[in-house]
Amino acid sequence: MALFDERYLVYRKDRGSSSNSSRRGGGVLVAIKICLSSRKLDVPGLDLEATWISVKLNHGKKMLLCVVYFPPSSHVDTHSDSPLVPEDKHHPALSVSMSFVPVHLDKRNVNVFRLDIKRADFLTMCLFYNNVRYENDCDIANAFADYFSSVFKPSTDFDGNDECNSNCVGDLIKIESVTYYDVVLAIRELKSSLTVGVDNIPSFIIKGCTEFLIYPLLVLFNLSLRTKVFPDVWKQTRIIPVFKKGDAQNCENYRPIAILSPFSKIFESIIHKKLYNQVKNLISTSQHGFIPKRSTATNLFCLTDKIISKFESGSQFDVIYTDFSKVFDSIDFGILLKKLHGIGFNVNLIDWLLSYLCNRTLYFNNAVSHEFTSTSGGPQGSNLGPLLFILFINDLTCVFKYSESLLFADDLKLFSSIRSDLDSVLLQRELDCLFKWCTDNRLHLNIEKCSVLSYTRKAQPLNHVYKISNLVLSRSNTVTNLGIIFDTKLDFSQHIDTMVSKTYRRLGAHV
Repeated sequence: MALFDERYLVYRKDRGSSSNSSRRGGGVLVAIKICLSSRKLDVPGLDLEATWISVKLNHGKKMLLCVVYFPPSSHVDTHSDSPLVPEDKHHPALSVSMSFVPVHLDKRNVNVFRLDIKRADFLTMCLFYNNVRYENDCDIANAFADYFSSVFKPSTDFDGNDECNSNCVGDLIKIESVTYYDVVLAIRELKSSLTVGVDNIPSFIIKGCTEFLIYPLLVLFNLSLRTKVFPDVWKQTRIIPVFKKGDAQNCENYRPIAILSPFSKIFESIIHKKLYNQVKNLISTSQHGFIPKRSTATNLFCLTDKIISKFESGSQFDVIYTDFSKVFDSIDFGILLKKLHGIGFNVNLIDWLLSYLCNRTLYFNNAVSHEFTSTSGGPQGSNLGPLLFILFINDLTCVFKYSESLLFADDLKLFSSIRSDLDSVLLQRELDCLFKWCTDNRLHLNIEKCSVLSYTRKAQPLNHVYKISNLVLSRSNTVTNLGIIFDTKLDFSQHIDTMVSKTYRRLGAHV
């Protein structure tokens, strides 16, 4: 009888497979959906009718799942036994306690055990930060807090009387109030989730109580706009560290995931819609990030189309791939607000945004660590943050006079057709303008990660030496940009080979 279809991976340990043949026992089975990455663990010395499965959940979290057979004579609802994993000095014993419910399918003698597994920190975790070793939970939390807060920079003060470049007359961009329909639509579009922020209120509760919350939220939102103050309690953010790659014991190999209050998300989504409708015509056409109907695909299509047209005309096409360092966390509040004032933001709206950005308190793991305050950058996980960022970087494309550019958020490509050494010199001038813009806006380029790729089918291309701040940019035959591997001939052979190799490895993991 087939209990599970192709949507599941089935792990099992049958009766009699135990090394102790004299023991009576039964088979165990667990089915995991193929959308979850899972693998069977081999536990040395384990002489039980049991199987251990490692399951990778969302946001990089992992769950260790054990399925154990208990003979029919075990008339108990809960079973606790001696440790199932041998203990050593690095891995303390893991005691297992589980409940199970027998279910009979098609009147056959098949028991399906429903396990309610809660998170268990059965490994003693240690972490290194600044060459210091941390072992207990509080110290580890504080180490994460210190590292995540180290990326913030002191922001300059905003003075509305400062001179700024402005092409507008008067206050063109303003938000005076929020309507009943705005709140209803924002709650309706809120994603249902069990994830909670510092306030411990999941979004599905809000969606289920919509009719009782609309008017109170409407009053609070309009009061916030009228007083130009964003509530402090909605600026509290819970931070979860997610492992990237490298050494798992190195604090710097983790990135923070921010979880905001759902009330803050509702308010922000309303403000975002009202703001975007007023500024969408001001955003550079070179920007493809955080814009409806634009994406990484449209960004790369535009670049590919330009490369092909240069191939057809027989010219060389030099592309400078840049890399900004932690740009989202480095946005200077004073410079941002000055730019918003320059494009016509109403002074009341700017004051509200200043309250929204400043004094945001971040907590690691629900205040296990000490709290720390973000002094720069857009709020992570927010609706308004990406829009404010593209408005901050929007004037970057205006500094280029002799070349073209494409943006996907902070991913900048600068390119020009190269027919002679003069064209290369003009492209170098654009790099000098880029560096000056970064200096003026207090952003930092990872020059070591910036590179040059010359697209051409000529036998002898012009290999000009490009520099940023007197540092020579590396030149290569391939570059990975927005997930696609590009080569000088634009045949994508290396990208295809890489994708095929990854596919085979994934298939092999489930064989």
